[in-house]
Amino acid sequence: MQNVFNIAGIQMNSELGNEEANLEKARRLIEEAARLRAKLVALPEAFLTGYPPKIKDKKAKLLPNDIVRILENKAHETNTIIIAGVPYTNNEKLYNSSLLITPERGLIGRYNKLHLFSDNELSEKRYYTAGTYNPQIYDLGFCKIGLIICYDIRFPEYTRKLALLGAEIIIVIAAWPKKRIQHFITLSSARAIENQCYVFSVNRVGTDDKVEFGGNTALYNPLGEIETSSMPNNQEQVVIGKVDLNMLKNVRSKITYFNDRIEKYGL
Repeated sequence: MQNVFNIAGIQMNSELGNEEANLEKARRLIEEAARLRAKLVALPEAFLTGYPPKIKDKKAKLLPNDIVRILENKAHETNTIIIAGVPYTNNEKLYNSSLLITPERGLIGRYNKLHLFSDNELSEKRYYTAGTYNPQIYDLGFCKIGLIICYDIRFPEYTRKLALLGAEIIIVIAAWPKKRIQHFITLSSARAIENQCYVFSVNRVGTDDKVEFGGNTALYNPLGEIETSSMPNNQEQVVIGKVDLNMLKNVRSKITYFNDRIEKYGL
């Protein structure tokens, strides 16, 4: 098993409703991440359509199967694992989804956002159906990951469940507003500390519908420290982080959270 490896966060702006342009930009940035030897590349929440996703009023140009095929080809071409945030239609319901695509097996997982943001400004419940509670860990061979999306990070019960199932890295893809960006930073660090795992928080930049997004894509280690980030530059870029699973094991051996917790939380 390779215990030290690079992962990449694609901090990009998405043009609302311009799927072709957003996809082409993502392809180019994935290629850049691959040149930087990233084994895993994560794209932000709703990178394909922009956010909020005003596609319920007009049919999306690219169907889920089209997107999966295109990203599967890019994963194979660059030999990278791709995590991508897209609106995903299934049985006439629209989900805010995170796709997990590998070079060898293609699409191996899809997480549908469980907690829908209900703020009046960005109410997701007008567009999306909430996912079903079914926490899953994906064993990629070189690491075990869990997937969450944006607002999910405010709910520590779910990330704790992922950690209990064996997550070594929690990948957070987001479209987090700039005006609350300190919450994003603090929550990312807290989830890493309390679960003694890496948290890779990948946020978009730019503005949709007068909402400015805050970037600050960063990799947090199991002590909650930032290993690498886009800060203070919140422009479009590829953010490369190095994961060291030896460090994770060392932290867990010294402060034994998981041995010391009582089994009465219902998790």
